[in-house]
Amino acid sequence: MQPHWQRVSLTGIFLAFLFTGVSCDSSSLTITTGSSTGDSGVYKSEDNGGHWTHKVFVDKVKKKETTIGAVNIRRFLFDPQDSRIVYIITDGSGIWRTVNAAEQWKQIFAGGLGDFAIDHRDPNNLAVASGNTVNRSDDSGTSWLRVYLETRPGVGMNSVLFDRSNSKRMLAATSAGDILVTSDLGATWDVLHRFEGFSASRLLQLPSRALYAVTHNQGLWRSTDQGNTWVNVIEILREKPGAYDVRDILFDPAVPNGLILVTNYGIFRSPDGGETWNEVTLIARPGTADIKSVAVNPVNAQELFYAVPGGLYRTKDGGAHWTTLSLPVGHLPTALAIDWYNPSIMYLGVTKVKK
Repeated sequence: MQPHWQRVSLTGIFLAFLFTGVSCDSSSLTITTGSSTGDSGVYKSEDNGGHWTHKVFVDKVKKKETTIGAVNIRRFLFDPQDSRIVYIITDGSGIWRTVNAAEQWKQIFAGGLGDFAIDHRDPNNLAVASGNTVNRSDDSGTSWLRVYLETRPGVGMNSVLFDRSNSKRMLAATSAGDILVTSDLGATWDVLHRFEGFSASRLLQLPSRALYAVTHNQGLWRSTDQGNTWVNVIEILREKPGAYDVRDILFDPAVPNGLILVTNYGIFRSPDGGETWNEVTLIARPGTADIKSVAVNPVNAQELFYAVPGGLYRTKDGGAHWTTLSLPVGHLPTALAIDWYNPSIMYLGVTKVKK
């Protein structure tokens, strides 16, 4: 398969909707409003979730201020070399970046997207799965190059990934179940693997180079041979209702091959890349917690947070005890992230539910 190459100029700012979380208990709560155009977007805490500040500023021309206060947030990604550089993946508003820890945001990619990837070897290299295309940037998003165009009707690009050990090698997942690979930054592509009857909604890779494919109700799949063959590593959880409905997956900093799996049943941790799984005890009964986002302290893996509509839960002992914290607004808390350099700093992204 040959890609279509096209230099894409960065378009103007595109704003959409928003998201956030609701007040949960009587713990102290401080909100600093940074926008009069909406109470969604991004909130920042510098005391482990005790107090929150609205961080949505984009620009101000004369007296007109532009913000992301009406943007729905799906996920945060940190630059692997500078934690002040943070990216947000949104629903319908593309990708935004801050280079000063959320003091100001700039849109680097407009429009809808399936996934976003950062090259861990060179963070200037970025990739986006958007619609039926894969786009790549080698200048931190200033300009984009279309490196793959899917021509099959109704087939879109779900995910994209840079190989941690080889920046020229990229993987992409299609909605038809294909795992595509390029070894020349997108000049040529080949089919590496095909899932039959389902597709990968997201691709991830551990520092050990093990690859993971998240699916909708078909488990979590792992490849240890660069993506050639795959095995379902949560088959053992099949009997737990909702465990196959994978909502998110995070790297567990406690061990080199550690994973944290977020499902409709609850949260599981694996110390060995998915060979075994341990259930994290939550306040709610299994299958009843509507978990929207999860974050783990990158320097203390015993400290874990999960957000539900209406509140934020924190444990400092791996789940033995939990504390309830308040959220700044009543929208859905769809994204959580903890600064890898200063774990006292947290980011919350919210989604406003349409009425």
